[in-house]
Amino acid sequence: MGRTALHVAARHGSLAVLPVLANQSDVKITDDIMKAAVGDYKGGKVMTLFLDWRGGDVKITDEVGKKVAGNPTNGKEIMTLLLERLGCNIKVTDDVVKSVARNSGCGKGIMTLLLERRSGDIEITNDVVKAVVGNDIIGDEIVVILLK
Repeated sequence: MGRTALHVAARHGSLAVLPVLANQSDVKITDDIMKAAVGDYKGGKVMTLFLDWRGGDVKITDEVGKKVAGNPTNGKEIMTLLLERLGCNIKVTDDVVKSVARNSGCGKGIMTLLLERRSGDIEITNDVVKAVVGNDIIGDEIVVILLK
């Protein structure tokens, strides 16, 4: 599958190029572009640009949510931004919670954030427990958070 210039710019966090591309009326911010953007270490800045330019057009699918939840570098920053800007339009699915539980970088911070802001949406399933137990780096810290 060919990548568009917007996809490549989002993936690489090209903050100088993105405004030019994103402001073109025929450009669609697809799920693939969103996943590319949130996987980069500049994902928070890229997501802010997308939300500023196309707020109503930005859709956060389960796949994008999982990618944010699993981002070990700045997943918490991006998740915070999404919750603040899109609120209840962010679905906290079992797959998203499992991605958080496996995130050895900032999973603890994301789990804390989700429990503070969306505790009613989080179900601790057997699969989530398995994901936490499988996190050899900070799984024990996430267990403590879940038990509070």
